[in-house]
Amino acid sequence: MSFLKVPGEPKLVASGLGIWGWLLSFPFYGPISGLPPFEGAPYLAHSFVAAHALGFLFFALGKGREFLSGRRPLFFTAAATLFFPAAFFVAFPLGLFFSAAAGMLSAFPVLSWTLALAGHKKEKRAFLFVSAVAGANILCQLYYLAAARLLSPFAVLAVSTAGYVAGSCLLQGPSNSARKESRAPSARDYAPLLLFVAAVYPAGGFFYRSFMPLAGQFFFESYGFLPYVCALALGAALLRRLSLAGLAGLSVSVLGISLLVLGFFPGEGLPFLFAACGGILFGLGCADLFLWLSLLEKASAGRNRTLGLCLFANVAVLGVVGMLADVAGFVQIFRAPSAAFASAALLFAFTPAVFSRLSTTNAPDTLSDRLAWLTSAERKVLDLLLKDLSYQEIASQLYISTNTVKYHVRNIYRKMGCSSRQELYVRCKKL
Repeated sequence: MSFLKVPGEPKLVASGLGIWGWLLSFPFYGPISGLPPFEGAPYLAHSFVAAHALGFLFFALGKGREFLSGRRPLFFTAAATLFFPAAFFVAFPLGLFFSAAAGMLSAFPVLSWTLALAGHKKEKRAFLFVSAVAGANILCQLYYLAAARLLSPFAVLAVSTAGYVAGSCLLQGPSNSARKESRAPSARDYAPLLLFVAAVYPAGGFFYRSFMPLAGQFFFESYGFLPYVCALALGAALLRRLSLAGLAGLSVSVLGISLLVLGFFPGEGLPFLFAACGGILFGLGCADLFLWLSLLEKASAGRNRTLGLCLFANVAVLGVVGMLADVAGFVQIFRAPSAAFASAALLFAFTPAVFSRLSTTNAPDTLSDRLAWLTSAERKVLDLLLKDLSYQEIASQLYISTNTVKYHVRNIYRKMGCSSRQELYVRCKKL
C-alpha cells in the first residue's frame, strides 16, 4: 500500500483520531454520560453506528480498500470530525445524513489502525501509546465521578482525543500494516491489542454495554470500568493455559451462571448483586478478548474479508437494533435486561460460527503453510514430539519447564489442526 510510504507520525495521528468514532457515538447515549444533552441524540448516535458498520461491510466485500492508502484516512477523519458535531446543529432529518456520513467515513481510519496494530513490531512503543490512551479514559471516569454527570459530551471527546494524539506521536507508525506471509501471532503481538481494547472502550466493550441495564445503579456505572479492565487482565493471563476456543467457552459459562444468579436471587442483597456483576464483567471481558484476538489473528494473516465481516456483525448489532428501537418507540423495552441477554446470546451463538466458517475458506491448505505458522520454539518442540519423546524428556533437552512444553504442544495442535499426537504423526508423514 502507498499508505506505508507516508511518514509515520502524521498517519498514526490520523489513525488515532479516526478511532474517536468508537467513543463519539456513545457519550451522547450511554451510561457514562447520563442523559443525552440534545434532543434526538439517540437517533443520531444509532445512525452513526449503523453507518460505521456499513463501512466495515464495504471493506469486507472488497470495496473501498483504496481508501486506506495515502493520506485519505487523514482526510476522512477531518471530514468526520466536522460532520458529526454538525449533525446536532442542523434540522433533525438532515442531521441523520450528517451523522451517517461521519460514521461511514470514520470506519476507514479505524480499519487502517487495526491493520497497523496487527503488523506492528515495536511492542514498547505500542505499550506507551495504549497506556496514554487508557490514562486519558481513566481521567474521563474521574471527571465523571467528580461532576456526577457530564455537562457536555465534548468533555469526554476532548480528553480522549488528546490521549490519542499524544499516543500516536509515541507510537511513530507501524513497521508493516499489511503482512502477507503466513505467520501465527505470538503473545507479543497480542499484548498491544489487549491494551488497545481497554483503551478504546472507556465504559467496556460491546457486550459490557449491552448488559449495563442489568444493574443501572450509580456505583456500577461509575466503577464498572476498573473491574472490566481487571477482567481483561485475568483473561489475558488465562490465555497461557487456554486456547481461544476455551476462552470463549469459559466466558459463556461464567456469564450464564452469573445471569442465573442475578435472575433467581434478584433481591438477596448487595453480596449477590456484586458477585453476579463481577461474573458478568469477567464473562464480558473474556468475550471481548476472544473477539479482538481472533480479529487480530485474521488481520495479521491478511484476511481482510473476515476482519471486515466480523467488525460489521458486532457493530451492526448496536446500530441496527438501536435504530429499530428508536423508530418503533420501544427504547425502554430494548434496554431491558431480557433484551440485553437476547442480543448478547445471539452474538455468542453466531460469532464463533462466523469465525470458523470464514477461517475454513481462508485457512492454509498445505502442511507447509501450517508449519510456517509455528514459532521457532514450537518447531523445536515439534521435532522432539515426532521422535516420540515424553514431555519431561523434551523439557530436559530444551532446558524449559514441563508446563512450557505443554503450552507449546497445545499451540502446535491448534495450528496444525490436530487433537492428538497420533493425528500429528499422520499429518507430518504426508509432508
